[in-house]
Amino acid sequence: MFRPKSFLQNYPFFVFGIALILLIIVWTRSESLSRSYMQMIERDIAIRAELLRDLLNNQLKSPDDPQLQEICREIGNRIHTRITVISAKGQVLADSDADPNEMDNHADRPEIITAMNGRTGLSHRHSTTREQDMLYVAIPFDNVKNPQHILRIAASVNSVSGILSLARRDIILAGAFTALVTALLSLFLIHKVSMPIEDIRVSAQRIAAGDLNTRIPVPPRGEIKELAETINNMAEQMKTRLHKQLQGRKEREAILSSLFEGVIAMNNDLQIIWMNDAAARLLNVTQEAKGVHIYEIQRHSVISDFAEHIVDVRKLEQKDIVISCQGRETNLKLTGNVIHDPNNEIIGVLIVLSDFTEIQRLENFRRDFVANVSHEIRTPLTAIRGAVETLQDALNNDPAFAGRLMDMIIRHCDRLNALNEDILCLASLERDGAREDFIYEPVAAADIINTSISLCKVKAAQKNVSLIPVNVFDGKLECDRQLIEQTIINLIDNAIKYSDEGSRIEISAEKITPGSQICFSVRDFGIGIPEKHLPRLFERFYRVDKARSRKLGGTGLGLSIVKHVVQLHKGSVDVKSRVGEGSVFSIYLPIHQLRKGEIPGAASYSEL
Repeated sequence: MFRPKSFLQNYPFFVFGIALILLIIVWTRSESLSRSYMQMIERDIAIRAELLRDLLNNQLKSPDDPQLQEICREIGNRIHTRITVISAKGQVLADSDADPNEMDNHADRPEIITAMNGRTGLSHRHSTTREQDMLYVAIPFDNVKNPQHILRIAASVNSVSGILSLARRDIILAGAFTALVTALLSLFLIHKVSMPIEDIRVSAQRIAAGDLNTRIPVPPRGEIKELAETINNMAEQMKTRLHKQLQGRKEREAILSSLFEGVIAMNNDLQIIWMNDAAARLLNVTQEAKGVHIYEIQRHSVISDFAEHIVDVRKLEQKDIVISCQGRETNLKLTGNVIHDPNNEIIGVLIVLSDFTEIQRLENFRRDFVANVSHEIRTPLTAIRGAVETLQDALNNDPAFAGRLMDMIIRHCDRLNALNEDILCLASLERDGAREDFIYEPVAAADIINTSISLCKVKAAQKNVSLIPVNVFDGKLECDRQLIEQTIINLIDNAIKYSDEGSRIEISAEKITPGSQICFSVRDFGIGIPEKHLPRLFERFYRVDKARSRKLGGTGLGLSIVKHVVQLHKGSVDVKSRVGEGSVFSIYLPIHQLRKGEIPGAASYSEL
C-alpha cells in the first residue's frame, strides 16, 4: 500500500537510490566509451604501423640500413608517433625518440613477443623513457611468421585520457543534473499526488472507524477527484444504510425489551447472544451475560435442558415448568425454536419465557370462587327445598310449624339475595375502568362516621352494643361517599356480629401526620381473631369460624368488598387483633384523589 508519509520519510533514500543508479549508468557508459575510443586508437595505430612498414620497405633495402635511424626520426617527428625497429633478439636498431644504443633489450615486451609469433601485438603501459602512458603496437617487419625484425609504433594516451575525463565529467554532470531534476520533479509529483491521497487515506480511516460524517476534500480535477467523490458517495450511502439498520435494530430491541415475555437468543453452543429485561428479571440475573453459557447465568437446569433439546430436534417446541425465583414459585411457559441466517443455516436457539403465574393464580382463584359460590348457594337452596317439602305436609296438620318453616325460607332467601348483591358489587368493582365511574366529592369525615353509625344503630341495639365515635377528624376528604359509607358500615356490621352483649364499638377518623391521609378505624372488644388468619382475612369467602359466620348471616364477601373499595381509592387496609381482646380494622384513604392526567401534588385538600 502506498503511504505518502512513509514515502516522504524515505525520500532521501529515494534520491540517493536515483543518484546511485545514475552513477552506475554513467560509470558503465564511461567505461564503454573508453573501451570504444581505445579500440579506435588501437586500430588507428595498427594502420599507421602497416603504412610505415610499407614505406620503410620501399625506402630501405634492409632494416640494417645505416639510414634507418634518420628515417625513423624524420617520419616520427612528422606524424608525432614514436617509431622503433627491433631485431628478433630484442635489440633496438632504430628509435625516433631515443638513442638505440642506450635502450634496453625489448625481447621481453609483451607486444614484441606477440609480433615474433607473426601476429599484431598490443600493449598499454607506462613508458619510463617518456614518463607517460603509451599504447604500443608491434607487427612483423618482414610480414612472416618468424620475422627477423619487428616494427613497433607507440602513441601517448594521455590526450585520450584527457578526452575521456572530459567525457566522463560531462556525463556525470548530465547525470547529476538529471538526478536533481528527477528528484525535484518527483517531489513535486508527490506533493500534487500523494497529498490528496494522504487526505483520502486519513479520511478513509476516520470513515472506517465509524465517523461517517467525514468527507474527503475533492481536488479540482483529475482521477483523484473522481476517487474522492466516489468515496464521499460511498460514505453517504453507508451512513444512510447504517442509520436505517441502527434505527431498525433500535426498534426491534425496543419492541423486544418492552415485551412482558422474556426472550433469550443463544448460538449453537448455547452461549447467550442477547436477552431482554424481562428474561433477566424472570431468571433473576443481570443482562451483562453476552458470550456466557446459559448454564453459567442461571441455576434452573430445566431451561438449559430445553435449549439443548431445541438444538437436537431443530423445530418449534413448548414446555410448562415451575421454578423458584426470589422466594416464590413462578409458572413459566417455554417456547423454543432455532434461528436461521439469510442462507437458511441454523445459527442458534431462541427461547421465549412467558410468565403465566398470575394467570394460573387467577385460574385457581376462579375455580375456588366458583366452588365457594356453589357451596354458599347450595346450602340455602338445600334448606329452602327441604323447608318447602316439609311445608307441604305441615300446612294442614301443624300451622305453627309451617310458620317457622316460612321464616326459615325467608331468611335463606334474604341470604341468597345478600350473596347475590355482594357478588354483583364485587363484579362492578373489579371491572376495567371502575375507578373512573366513581363520583369524587369533598365529604366531611364526621358526616361519613355519623351516617354509618345511624344506619347500624338498629342492629347494634338488638345486641345492646354501643356505637361510639372517637377522635373524629374535623375536615373533608375527596371520595365516593356512598362506597366509603358502605365500607364503614361493613366494618361496623362485622364488629357487631362478633361483639358480646352489652359491649361497645369505637369508630374514629384521624388525620395521619405528617402526610395527607385519613385513617378510619373500627374497634371492637369482642372475641378477637387468631393471628394465623389475619393475612387471608380479606379473601373472598374466607371465614375464621365458618359455622358461626353462616349462622350470623354473613356472605363471606364483606371484607373483600372493603379491600376493593379502598384500593380503588388508592388507599390500604389493615387489621390488628388478639384473641379475647377484640380487633381493630383500619382503612387509610388519601385526602385528595388524583384524576386521570393530573400531576401528583398539584392540588390537595386540607382541612376545610
